[in-house]
This record gives sequence, C-alpha cells and structure tokens, in this order.
Amino acid sequence: TVSAKKEGDMIHTWIIDTGIGIEPHEAKNLFNKFVRGYGIAQINPDGSGLGLYVARRLTEAHGGKIWVESDGKGKGSRFQFTLPLNPSKEGELSAGGDHLQYTRQNR
Repeated sequence: TVSAKKEGDMIHTWIIDTGIGIEPHEAKNLFNKFVRGYGIAQINPDGSGLGLYVARRLTEAHGGKIWVESDGKGKGSRFQFTLPLNPSKEGELSAGGDHLQYTRQNR
C-alpha cells in the first residue's frame, strides 16, 4: 500500500508491505552502503545493498528524511520519507566512483 499526505510544507509518503519484516536492530543500519537485510539474500541474491543507500542520499539531498519501521521478522515493513514541497535551493547531483555528491547552488 502506498499513501501520501501533505504535512505543513512537506509531503509525507509511506509504503507498507506484508513482507519478511525487519528486526529493530537492523533498521538503523539498513540505509548504509552495502547493507542488506537479514534473509534478503534468499529472496534476491543479486542485490548489492546500494538501493536504500541511494534512496537516503537522494532524499537527504532534497531536504527530506527517509526511515523504516517494522514490528519484526515476518510482520512486514513501513518505509517512509518526507520531501519539501518547495525546495529552498537548487543543486546538482553527481556520481563518481563509490559516492554520490549533491552540490547546492546559491541563488
């Protein structure tokens, strides 16, 4: 299920699934580079552990936040993110080597 609502000057979006779930101790590291959730290798052995890292970097580069909540293994997950409706500054996103970089331009 995907839902979104306006909260002040932000848009809050959340995606709820009924998948394998995430243990609370895993959630804090899940958005780090090369981190994959426990048991995900059996479902998708080809993943690199970069998808959520890239999502976090892009979200933060645009002034938002991203996080996940779960009641534990086998209980699904709630991925959520916020983004400003009117970003205050424009910038440029570039990828090089093993990193992403966002450079804000002054107006």
